[in-house]
Amino acid sequence: MAFLMDFIVDPGVNIASLIGDSEIESYILNVPYTVEQGYVRVESIQGTKESLVVILSYRKSSDGFILKKKIIDFSPSLDDGAVNYHKQIYEYLKQTEEFSMAVDILEQGQTA
Repeated sequence: MAFLMDFIVDPGVNIASLIGDSEIESYILNVPYTVEQGYVRVESIQGTKESLVVILSYRKSSDGFILKKKIIDFSPSLDDGAVNYHKQIYEYLKQTEEFSMAVDILEQGQTA
């Protein structure tokens, strides 16, 4: 699962991959840059069943370069019948202001 959403890349990040010219290797702005309809997904999850550290990656497209990463702490539900922690993380994110308008995307091989 992933999200399709607008996000801001901080100043100083190399955004050459967004230019669409393979000859440009470095393009760094000194102002924030808005990526429209970018791709955000859980890159990795580490921790214990009580506490997880989740790393989100922000890209222009599903196979694009990582433009930004964000780390969040998450405590999954261990209740009987709770959905798996991957789904819990995405459900939690959708409740936050940053992700409230994001569009859900199923990645290859996933079902709702």
